[in-house]
Amino acid sequence: MLEAFYASAAGKIPFNYLLKIIGNQNNSSGTRNGVLDSFLLSSLKKNGVELPSPAIIAQQGYPYEEHFVTTRDGYVLAVHRISGPRGTKSGNANPRRKSVLLMHGILMSSTMFLALGPEYSLGYILADAGYDVWLGNFRGNTYSRNHTSLNPDSDKNFWHFSRDEMSEYDVPAMVDLIITQTGHKQVIFIGYSQGGTTGLMTATNRTVAEKIELIVSLGSVGFYSLQIKILSQLWRLLEKIGIYEVLPRNLALIYVVSTFCKRGSPGQSICNNILAFATEERIFVGDEETMPVILANFFEGSSARTVSHALQPADIEFRKFDFGEAENRRRYGHVTPPAYNVSRIPCPVALFWAENDPTTKTKDVRRLEETVPNFKRSYRVNSESFDHADFIFSKKAKTLVYQDIVELLKQY
Repeated sequence: MLEAFYASAAGKIPFNYLLKIIGNQNNSSGTRNGVLDSFLLSSLKKNGVELPSPAIIAQQGYPYEEHFVTTRDGYVLAVHRISGPRGTKSGNANPRRKSVLLMHGILMSSTMFLALGPEYSLGYILADAGYDVWLGNFRGNTYSRNHTSLNPDSDKNFWHFSRDEMSEYDVPAMVDLIITQTGHKQVIFIGYSQGGTTGLMTATNRTVAEKIELIVSLGSVGFYSLQIKILSQLWRLLEKIGIYEVLPRNLALIYVVSTFCKRGSPGQSICNNILAFATEERIFVGDEETMPVILANFFEGSSARTVSHALQPADIEFRKFDFGEAENRRRYGHVTPPAYNVSRIPCPVALFWAENDPTTKTKDVRRLEETVPNFKRSYRVNSESFDHADFIFSKKAKTLVYQDIVELLKQY
């Protein structure tokens, strides 16, 4: 989603203002200020806005478990599990249910798969279809902001990661966790946006790919024709001025935005117009009443390098993180970062994409289809208006995308 936003907004929003939006050096109004947090949480509840939380799974009547796994480089990741359909008791997971790992987009978290409730959210829909659903969280977001030795609030080294580390350490750790907990030999991987790209990157490692039965990528082909060179180097400026963590959860901002934009408020139409102007997309197709809840799910934090990696040119092939020529030569032995060889992906791959999504150009879709040896199917969403954000935040995704996903999974 971030790619879609910046691709269309970069020419409209002044760069210095963009930095103010992105940067949050101290996170003084985020989720770690007890007194202020209590007041804001109470105010949000009075406004009818529920802060994203995996605890909502149990409140909705589904069996809920929280797991933690430590990566080989010390990051502690949270993984939230819906082990069965609504009404199933926790702790009684059926070992015959296939396990599905859902991975979120950039600056988001596992709660994005729960945002629209049981009827319209992919996490619940898969659970009700009989799958053992695991909702992963990449390093650095609200639920995976932890490490065995590094303090995210004081140690900048905690934030020295990009998609490379997510694919090398995070996804393999979560896959192994699921296999250990369930006894299954393989898991099904479904990723949205960054989640899909990272899944493809991970699967270039054959050892890990053998544990993945199927990759389903939503709104992401890895290849990316939209090139925004200046923004792909944004991490340099941000780190130079002391900003390593980007857009962590900010209760004050959520309160202000959700209050101003909620349905029936004087600001609702203004919010709709601002979003349409900034993104040139009709992000909330018929779902304006859910805008406060959706906006609360938008920003869960990550690193400056992850943001820049997402905007790194990838029109011919997608590559490891670009540190600049000198550092690239030291790390990689070449002035340009090495490419991920998607032709080595052995597991089946399916893609769901939309023509109105600026991050999945038709030529990029064709390149993925032609490059991945076990490419199974390309699903073009049957809607001219359906765009990048709609894969998660539109109720129409249930009939246009999710039902086809369930049918696809039945084949495995």
